[in-house]
Amino acid sequence: MSTEEGAIRSQNSQIMEDILRDCSRRDREILTRFYLLEQPQEQICEEMGLNDTQFRLLKSRAKQRFSDEGRRRMAKSNLKSFFVRKRTAS
Repeated sequence: MSTEEGAIRSQNSQIMEDILRDCSRRDREILTRFYLLEQPQEQICEEMGLNDTQFRLLKSRAKQRFSDEGRRRMAKSNLKSFFVRKRTAS
């Protein structure tokens, strides 16, 4: 991995952490428990008082909001990087 690729990966990772921190408490809990902690759906449902349908709906909506915000922030970040590179190349 090149230095530039490492920097981009680190920047993207920071963006994802920021998005997760800015999510609602419930979105953050569902996404973190399911995707990062890899807890089974049954455990999450039981501990959060959700039925299967509620869990799937909440998880789906949380993923969509996370994805939308990620695309928005990464586009903004990539645009900044483009202008910085363009300015330093001149």
